[in-house]
Amino acid sequence: MSDLVVALDVGKTNLRAEVRERGSCRLRVCEGVRGWMGAPGPRAALLTHLAEVCGRLPDAGSLTSAGAGIAGYDSATAVEKDEVSRTLRMALPRARVRVASDVRTAHLGAFRGEPGAILVAGTGAVALAVDPAGASYRAGGLGPVLGDEGGGGWIGREGCLAAARSIDGRGPPTGLARRCERTFGVAATQLGDLLAASPSPAGLFGRFAADVLEAWLEGDEQAGRIAEHAARHLAAAATAVLRKLDAQNRRFAVAGGLSTHATFVAAVTSRVVAAVPEAVCVPARGDALDGAALLASGAET
Repeated sequence: MSDLVVALDVGKTNLRAEVRERGSCRLRVCEGVRGWMGAPGPRAALLTHLAEVCGRLPDAGSLTSAGAGIAGYDSATAVEKDEVSRTLRMALPRARVRVASDVRTAHLGAFRGEPGAILVAGTGAVALAVDPAGASYRAGGLGPVLGDEGGGGWIGREGCLAAARSIDGRGPPTGLARRCERTFGVAATQLGDLLAASPSPAGLFGRFAADVLEAWLEGDEQAGRIAEHAARHLAAAATAVLRKLDAQNRRFAVAGGLSTHATFVAAVTSRVVAAVPEAVCVPARGDALDGAALLASGAET
């Protein structure tokens, strides 16, 4: 029987899983993630969700290896990391389990073990560079409370704040107020209950990022200010890690949900290239799921 591999990509908004056989996808699952690694309650919800998703896979008892990239994993304690591995091993009893952070699987998918830098701009934001010797350098990715500047959660939060300020008079008028109510079903000044009930407030805010960027393209001044600041934050993270690499290895790729917004990515990459003249933006060879599958096969992050 061919080896069956499960690849998992767990961000702050979505959980994706693929069952692969000989590199071909046999089954794909994508759903909104419940919880995250940054706090005990949300972490317990995340582990429950991981177990549920893995347990639903029709080949769960036959899977021989599993690789998972999980947001916040690098910052977790040894005990917390053991909880993740134990959860996956119980759900996938025959599988050899390997776990890393989602930025490491994104880098592995993008560069297949070769040197370079990845800027992951999803709900969160983090940059990671790996040099030819395998040493890694990281910037950003401090989580939704302390950091993640420029990511989708940050953009969405800033957009909701601009909308709320326009409603109560603290800020200038903006079309973001109307967009916010359309997206969430309540006015920006009434988001408190939704946020309190959400296992991942950053993921909730991340739902609004596309609206903010769309408003920016349509000329909304407040959305433009947010997009400008986000591009500056992301470029700073990429620049910081690229400068750790030799000139001949200063290539970088952009991944994550925001990478599909071509105009915004161009705003980020132009700033990076201006700050690091040797830097070259290249297409990612694969995504975080590809990296998780490579991790499952034994590749080093």
